[in-house]
Amino acid sequence: MAFLAGFGDSGMNLELGVWINDPENGQLNLRSALNRKILARFGENGIRISYPQRDVRVLPAEPGTPKPTIPPSVGASG
Repeated sequence: MAFLAGFGDSGMNLELGVWINDPENGQLNLRSALNRKILARFGENGIRISYPQRDVRVLPAEPGTPKPTIPPSVGASG
């Protein structure tokens, strides 16, 4: 069964419940096959998975604020 578990920052959280006869035999292959099939069906139906986008703004320092220093090891390339 498929469940709408909740809403995230950029979409809906879905859960899929399945029954397997022999879980001791391994679940990773089944999980991978299900995820790949879901991804293929999403593509067939024009459903895209959005990824979070972050915007970073660099604001000017207030007057009198010392400039930050970068340790030499951080800025070095080698």
